[in-house]
Amino acid sequence: MTLANLLHDRSLSQPNQTAFTFLENGETESDCLTYQELALKAQAIAAHLQSHTNPGDRVLLVYTSGL
Repeated sequence: MTLANLLHDRSLSQPNQTAFTFLENGETESDCLTYQELALKAQAIAAHLQSHTNPGDRVLLVYTSGL
């Protein structure tokens, strides 16, 4: 099973369960994502990348800290 398959399954079976919690400064909970929210965000990023690249292209994803 791939990570994408696992996320899809969890977004259907446990949509409101917390998938990630961001700890600001490594200690203070400041934000969280459910499996459903995470799946929707991942799908949006994938769609954006697919619309701006060709099959086989490589991309580098660089993000600031946080969810």
